[in-house]
Amino acid sequence: MFPISGELWMFIGLAFTIAVVHSLNPDHWLPFVMLGRARSWGVPRTLGIASIAGTAHVGTSIVIALIGVGLGAALAERFATIVEYVVGSALIVFGLTFAYISWRRRNRSHTHRGASLISRRLGVDTEEVEKYMHVPHDGEDEHGHEHEDEHGHEHEDEHGPEHGDEHGQEHGHGSTKAGYGLVAIIGLSPCVALLPIVFGATPLGINSVITIMVVFFIATMATILILTGLALKGLQFIKLGFIEKHGEVFTGLVIAFMGILVVSMSL
Repeated sequence: MFPISGELWMFIGLAFTIAVVHSLNPDHWLPFVMLGRARSWGVPRTLGIASIAGTAHVGTSIVIALIGVGLGAALAERFATIVEYVVGSALIVFGLTFAYISWRRRNRSHTHRGASLISRRLGVDTEEVEKYMHVPHDGEDEHGHEHEDEHGHEHEDEHGPEHGDEHGQEHGHGSTKAGYGLVAIIGLSPCVALLPIVFGATPLGINSVITIMVVFFIATMATILILTGLALKGLQFIKLGFIEKHGEVFTGLVIAFMGILVVSMSL
């Protein structure tokens, strides 16, 4: 254990403070909260995905900081600003695309209910309509038997467990791809504020720089995971009809709005 000087304690305190304050930014944790809620990931899975993104985020920040040490702080800061702009733009595209696909999927899933909804509005008995639409010439008894065996059975085969399994697999596969997309986007976003700290601590030696990076990593991850967990738990007690009904579309719009904030701050 190497001795920690007063100057190093100052840099450690700065790294910890910047990590916490920087991670309070909603674009670091809110997209995972919204996506996890919309896709019913549950707290453990959402925290796991947020952990991967947070680790990648810290790793990117450290790489940019090391570039600053080797090539100069001005060049590294310029590069980090460009990366932030690209990441913000990617969040906008991701959010809008996610919202559009969710909106299309929702409309498609509800199209087949249109006739029955209109019938209920008009007070029409759909079962009676189907009965008279399918009456055979051979007699009423034969219709009842054939309609129950053939029509009912075939309908169950077409829209029963296999249909549900296929829809569930498609939805789960989409959830995984969406999660990986967020990890890639947010993970590539560096923390520019780490640059001057690492650059200033470089004369203190490699051990001091490593210590600062470890403190930055722990503080960043702890803040992201705590905020994500608290937000997920809090949303369990909030029931908003519109958001519950259009959750995935709303999630995409929120992520796009986070991207707009990131782009505006990088300009």
